[in-house]
Amino acid sequence: MREGDDMAPGGACVDCHTKKNERKVLFTAAGTVFPFGHEADNCKGSNGLRVGMKVVITGADGAVIELPVNRVGNFSTMKAIKKPYRAKVVVGDQERIMETEQTNGDCNACHTAEGTTTTKGGDPAPGRIVEPPAAP
Repeated sequence: MREGDDMAPGGACVDCHTKKNERKVLFTAAGTVFPFGHEADNCKGSNGLRVGMKVVITGADGAVIELPVNRVGNFSTMKAIKKPYRAKVVVGDQERIMETEQTNGDCNACHTAEGTTTTKGGDPAPGRIVEPPAAP
């Protein structure tokens, strides 16, 4: 497995890093942005560096955290996030906004290739976190 910021695009980041670090959580939020909604784990995600892509998280307290998306689509933060939070993917003036507020910062835990949920009775994600459409 690759190490560093390029590791395991699509994998459940927070869960994996928690297990590997003896239950010490490193990330409060982390995930992968993909060009399409149903990519398999370990497929290269969107190259966020090429287009200045970022994930913007707005906490319940109104605090905004901007997370750059790296060359394989991964993003992460260790900053505190007041939940529930809102999230969107931004490239220039184009946005893809998450429809519902969230409480789980392990974004790829729900945003799998087929989409799932970590909330009993909750609506599943439609698939992967997908970059916004290109500007017209």
